[in-house]
Order: sequence, then C-alpha cells, then structure tokens
Amino acid sequence: MEKKQFLLGMLQLIDVAAKRGTWEGGELDFVAMLRRDVVEQLKEFADPVDNETEDQKKDSDKKGEH
Repeated sequence: MEKKQFLLGMLQLIDVAAKRGTWEGGELDFVAMLRRDVVEQLKEFADPVDNETEDQKKDSDKKGEH
C-alpha cells in the first residue's frame, strides 16, 4: 500500500470513528493530534498547482476585504 493511500485511509478511519462516537473525552486530544499529523503528511502529496491556486485565492480574498 502506498503511503498516500495509507494516510487517506487513516484520515477516513479517524473521521468515521469520531462521527460514531468511538472515543471518550479524555482520548480526543490524542486523536486530534494524530489527525493533524496525518493531514500534514498528506500535504506532501498535494499538487503544487493546487497550492498555488489556494495562495492566489487567499490573496484575492485579502484584496476584497479592503
């Protein structure tokens, strides 16, 4: 299994389990930390064009605020 597929599976597993109420309150901090780590690792696989588009969108949003 490729790393990207593994990470996507982990993210889906965390999200589905959270929706079903799998974890108790005291465990949520760890689960949230794990989820953030998975999301950060998935950013390695993002298409550079997608990142550029997001940056352009943020810039245009900022210009619209003034």
